[in-house]
Amino acid sequence: MKAADIKEFGLSLPNSEYEYKMEWDVEVGLIGRKIFMMVSILNDRPMISLKVKPHDGDDLRLEFPDHIIAGYHMNKRHWITVFHEEGFDDELLRKLIVDSYELVMKTFPKKVQLTLNPDL
Repeated sequence: MKAADIKEFGLSLPNSEYEYKMEWDVEVGLIGRKIFMMVSILNDRPMISLKVKPHDGDDLRLEFPDHIIAGYHMNKRHWITVFHEEGFDDELLRKLIVDSYELVMKTFPKKVQLTLNPDL
């Protein structure tokens, strides 16, 4: 999945926004001004950082050691970094993006959640 496809998919989620953070040199996906994904390049490898439940992050790092590491410059327990080169499962990446979006959404009060995503 290319960075442009990731951006498009992230923007398809209700009330999500996308912006470039010049100070970090990354593009971020936001919901309610909170980051749910960061898209960048590290050592010529395209990467995306996503929020996860700690046990899910541990499992994913064990299952995909060549593609998933603890969150690069993020909280290592709550974020993962996925190197999504050719061959990484696009469907899994979409699921991880949605999961990250939903985890961040849950940090808002219920009233705000319903404003941001009425389908909840």
